[in-house]
Amino acid sequence: MGKLGGEMKALAKHCGGSHKTVNDCIHIVQRFDHHLLALNVHIQRVAQIKVRHIESYIHERLAQGIGKRTLQNEMASLRAVLQQAGRKQVAEHEWLTNKSLGLAGASRSGTRQAITPEHYHHVLETARMKDPGLAAALELARLMGLRSQEAVQSVQWIWGMGTGVGGMWRRCMGKFDSWLRASSGWSRLPPFTVSERLGGGGKYQAALPSPLQSKPESDRTNVEINERTCPE
Repeated sequence: MGKLGGEMKALAKHCGGSHKTVNDCIHIVQRFDHHLLALNVHIQRVAQIKVRHIESYIHERLAQGIGKRTLQNEMASLRAVLQQAGRKQVAEHEWLTNKSLGLAGASRSGTRQAITPEHYHHVLETARMKDPGLAAALELARLMGLRSQEAVQSVQWIWGMGTGVGGMWRRCMGKFDSWLRASSGWSRLPPFTVSERLGGGGKYQAALPSPLQSKPESDRTNVEINERTCPE
């Protein structure tokens, strides 16, 4: 990564949003930096970015078959980085609007559908036979609304030692119907129970509950758990 990529990455970290949003923004500016290097455009600072550089990047992405909605998001990230660097004039240039770049008209209607309970249970049973760890990650993702990466990494939050997020889950599981911090924000935690300790290595097996049943709001405990509110 050159000086331009390093500067844009630093700016992307200050653009706000969730951890995933920031991470996506970093990947976008790095891809933009690689595009310029491939064209033998060796600029060193964000202050040197021209409108034509961004136009060239978007045109290449369109030629690669990238969807308009995806490129609208990429342009939003590039504009945010330019704004962060004080390049408002470039970020809001009339040639860099979605319409001028050929990105207008994309549908914002969602097309993804949740899998059916039957399909989920079929996949879960298959995973249990092949890899219990994968099955546990699927259950965590399903019950707690975690991303796949968060479900895989959750072992450090559940059984982690010390203060902060690590150890917080272990102390709070089964005690509150509440929100717990994951890598990309807050997630509601269903009650967990530790069913047994496995032999060797201090490993535990968590008994995952069925999804929380609906109950009156007055019966819910809607607090954000942290080190001060979570009892030992």
